[in-house]
Amino acid sequence: MDGNANERFTDYRMKSMCSRLFAYIDLKSIVVVLAVELGMMLVALYKGCGVSYIPVSLVMMLFTVVGCIGSTFAKADKKLFIIVIVLLNLGFLVQNIQDRGNGAVISALIKLVVVLGSAVIAFALYSRLSKWISEDKVVIGMMFLQYGISIAVLFLGQLVGDRGDQGATISIAGTTPFEFVKIMYIFVAAGLLCKDSDTIKIIKWEINRGIILFVHTAILSIVFVLCSELGTLMIVYITGLIMLHLFGSHNRWTAALKIVSAAGFVIVWLVSAKILFPIMVQNEGALPGIVSKIVRRFGAVFHPELYMNDYGYQGTKGLMSIATGGWFGIGTERHRIDLPEANNDFIFANIIETCGISIGIILIIFILAFVKRSTYIAEKCENNYSKGVTAGIACLIAVESIIHIGYNMALLPITGIPLYFLSQGFSAIVTSMCLVAILLVISTKIELESEETLS
Repeated sequence: MDGNANERFTDYRMKSMCSRLFAYIDLKSIVVVLAVELGMMLVALYKGCGVSYIPVSLVMMLFTVVGCIGSTFAKADKKLFIIVIVLLNLGFLVQNIQDRGNGAVISALIKLVVVLGSAVIAFALYSRLSKWISEDKVVIGMMFLQYGISIAVLFLGQLVGDRGDQGATISIAGTTPFEFVKIMYIFVAAGLLCKDSDTIKIIKWEINRGIILFVHTAILSIVFVLCSELGTLMIVYITGLIMLHLFGSHNRWTAALKIVSAAGFVIVWLVSAKILFPIMVQNEGALPGIVSKIVRRFGAVFHPELYMNDYGYQGTKGLMSIATGGWFGIGTERHRIDLPEANNDFIFANIIETCGISIGIILIIFILAFVKRSTYIAEKCENNYSKGVTAGIACLIAVESIIHIGYNMALLPITGIPLYFLSQGFSAIVTSMCLVAILLVISTKIELESEETLS
């Protein structure tokens, strides 16, 4: 009798342990994501490079299972996690198809491990340091750190990219420091605007937080112009305007700033395209530095094919790639267009060329889903600073995605910025996953806040 009782007790304990384990495993989410990843593996097989993609896919599948279990355990937002995993898979899939597995498997695996490891580290650090980062002294320190990085880039950076300054960005030691400046800008904006007090004390003076953000943005913008970093300038400036609109205290001043900014953008576009660009074409580029770059970008935006050998080279290649891709991608690599910066600045055109317009539409839907989910998290935040950080991340990724897709389709001037989660540059993909980790941390705090409210 005792033996049977012990066996029943052991069986009950094992069942109890298994039930607690499965409580932390969202099988439905895991199965859905694994099915999507299996589908991408089949696409790689269909394109003739499935064998080289299998190691990357297996690592992603392992991270999917562990990540889904971990996000359930931490009570983080699983929907956001799943959206990002799908986007990340798509980026590595396209890179693998284009490289045809020619010795790129090891580098892709290393990149993937570094990216996922960076996200885990960012999750752990922000969980412990979020309150410290929101302090005014730290916010001011981040502002000066942004100045320091920007000045270092100005004097030490090197132009990298295709066709000289037409597709160039500034790099230091293989990284793009302005990616980190953009990330810090979100925390600076949230730290300045999302506080109970409208002013901040600097030395002896009480200064309005919105004015500080405006001056800070203006200083950064000057450095971006000096570095010819027009894409970063547009993203930071638009993100700052949105943050001022959402959280600023001077509504009339912010409204006037938005009107002046929109009018200025339209005027620059019209003057560049209608007046200066024809003069520049006739005189073979007789305009100084940054002015020449702005005029080229705005002048050749809608019809780059007219200036394919010079000003419209990249835009023409992007349009050719999109047209070649059709609905389901190119059938053979013999038809592939030699696309400049295919895995970074023109990753959207590369995706359509490789996998088709159908996948491009799905990609846009997932980006919209990411922004919508981030907005949902921001609305649920009771802490104003967390709300600001979440809204800032959503704005940054939305603005960057619109600009990237817009210039890939010859609807906006080429700015040479990456598409978060998909572009394969180390700086862009690491920072994008760190932003996701921060959003997941904030989503766990929402769950804790709701539990405290119910109790």
